[in-house]
Amino acid sequence: MWCSADNYPPIVGSPAIYSGVKIMDAATVKVLLQTHMDDCEFVVQGEGNHYDITAIGAVFEGLRPVKKQQLVYAALSDHIADGSIHAVNIRTFSPAEWQTQGQP
Repeated sequence: MWCSADNYPPIVGSPAIYSGVKIMDAATVKVLLQTHMDDCEFVVQGEGNHYDITAIGAVFEGLRPVKKQQLVYAALSDHIADGSIHAVNIRTFSPAEWQTQGQP
């Protein structure tokens, strides 16, 4: 019986691709965010296609929560559309908000 390449584990150091969908890692997601929003700091946790994202930046100052999340989603929209990112939990903070309510 013949198997497709999708059935084999990835070679170490190569991006994982299963069923034609690239599987992201937290470091790659962070780079995507930093490239799109270079004036923010990001903490990204997760694996596969589910991520928890904390974003801190002055760009969020005075914005409604939906607008803040839209800014972050915009950086990931292509990867959400192609299925390489399936779910994200986003927390956004201005620097002042981070000082008062975000820091652990």
